Amino acid sequence: MGNFEVLEIDSPRWKLTIEKAGDPGIFYLPEFCKFRLQGSTHRPVMLLYEENGKSVFDVSTMRDVSRLPFYQDIGNEFSSPPIDMASPEYNGPVIVNSGNDDVELLKNYRKALDAYCADNNIVTEFIRFRPLHDTVAALSGIENLVSASSVIYVDLRSGYEAAFANYRKKYRQQVRKAEREGAELRFVQPDEKNIALLASLYLDLMKRKNAKNYYFHELDYFKALFERLGKNIVMVEAYFQDEIVSSTVYYVDGKNLWAFYSGTIEEKLKTNAQKYMYDRMINWAAEKGFNYLMLGFGINTDDENDGVFFTKKGFSSLTTSVFHLRKVHKPELLQKLLKAKADYDIRHGLITKTDYFPSYYLN
Repeated sequence: MGNFEVLEIDSPRWKLTIEKAGDPGIFYLPEFCKFRLQGSTHRPVMLLYEENGKSVFDVSTMRDVSRLPFYQDIGNEFSSPPIDMASPEYNGPVIVNSGNDDVELLKNYRKALDAYCADNNIVTEFIRFRPLHDTVAALSGIENLVSASSVIYVDLRSGYEAAFANYRKKYRQQVRKAEREGAELRFVQPDEKNIALLASLYLDLMKRKNAKNYYFHELDYFKALFERLGKNIVMVEAYFQDEIVSSTVYYVDGKNLWAFYSGTIEEKLKTNAQKYMYDRMINWAAEKGFNYLMLGFGINTDDENDGVFFTKKGFSSLTTSVFHLRKVHKPELLQKLLKAKADYDIRHGLITKTDYFPSYYLN
């Protein structure tokens, strides 16, 4: 067995490890973790395992269960606060200096991580894997990974023309017509005016689609996004005859480009300027040498009846699974915490919700 460490976010070795890996992607950056966890008490960490000149790392967050309201009822039963681990976004182990023994290396990494969890009162561990992640296939033979949802993506490796040929026929016609009639894509700077516009359009879209609460973000959230991650972000706006139609944020994630946040003016969607925007970004990403454009899913995950999902699906029939690892390291502690949360809910007249892992984080 090699050496396992947990690095804090300000450790110089965090960035050094990322540099050694080349470009593992935006979701592993300390700047991303600081943005994603703003206003939170969760502690971002890097999990690093080194063995015979090779290494495996991942990024996670430590969540102190003792900060949850129900915990005060049972806190005296614990010698130290229980902790949950969870990915800040799309993560999963990354191998540095990959070779023929990667599976064995990942097995040893998982053994070391399990031992750490056993010794440090880690109750549960949640990993949301990056779509098309390199280590998913190997890890699926080591841990129980679950396909939780699907994302739509465009394969850019054969160039724009090949990608364009895979649009729905109607979409190809609509994109060309929109261009003739005055649709335009503009790359814009994230100044105060443009960020405010994005935040306003995004919030309106979430309200129209009755999105879940965790999709709602205010202006300060988007300001922090650009302050922390400006160099890893592309901001574009779609216009039709010089009138704004949409604003969209793209994440530069290694060889992938992600369409991540977008807001639209509903009555102007019939101009198809939003579809023209997607087409131009597919062209731009192909020219820049990206492998994939990740269009994501709809407002309600991958529901085919979701209008946003249906629109994105018109640009590509390709989907890939988002895998989750939901591992319980201390089953008895988990059951104790779940019961304490259920008892707390009864006393306060609340409904105990269970559609989350672990569910005691739900209000």
